[in-house]
Amino acid sequence: MKKVLLLLSCFFGLALADTCPPAEPFKPLSADKAATIMESSLAETFLTYQKSRLPVMVNFWAIWCPPCRKELPFLQDLQKRQSATVKLINIDDEAEAANQALQSLGIDQLTTDFAAAELLDELKIAGLPASVVFHSDKVYLGVGILKDEDAIANWLACLPKTIQQQSE
Repeated sequence: MKKVLLLLSCFFGLALADTCPPAEPFKPLSADKAATIMESSLAETFLTYQKSRLPVMVNFWAIWCPPCRKELPFLQDLQKRQSATVKLINIDDEAEAANQALQSLGIDQLTTDFAAAELLDELKIAGLPASVVFHSDKVYLGVGILKDEDAIANWLACLPKTIQQQSE
C-alpha cells in the first residue's frame, strides 16, 4: 500500500510540475544557479514580493537595447493584468535618461531601479534583455526578447494555480 501511495504522490507531483511548462525564453534554473541569484542583491526584491501569490518578474533593460525597449509595454501590461509583479532594473544608464525613456514609451505603471553591468556578471547573465521569474521555490531565467507574449502571460497566470492545487 505504501508503494502505491508513493507512486501516486510521485505521479501527482510530476503532473503538477508539467502543468505550467515555462514559456520561451524561460528555463528553470539549476539549484546552484538559483542559489546564486537568491544570494545576490535580487533576493531582497524577491523577499519583498514573496507574500504575493503572483510570480515576481525582474527585468533587466537598458536604453541602448532596442529589444529591451520593445518589451517594456508588454511588461507593463503583465503588471496591469496582475499576471505578475514586475520590477525593472536598468543597467548602466543615467536615471534621468532612463526615466525619460520610460515616459516616452508610456510606461507609467512600472518604476525602475538602477544597477551597474557587474550585477549581470554576478548573476552570470550574458546579454540583454533578460528576465528572472521567481515563484514559490522556483527560479526561471529568460535571456532574449520576450516574443510570444500570449504564451508568457498564460504561463505566468498558470503558476499561482499550481500552488493552489498543491495546497488542496
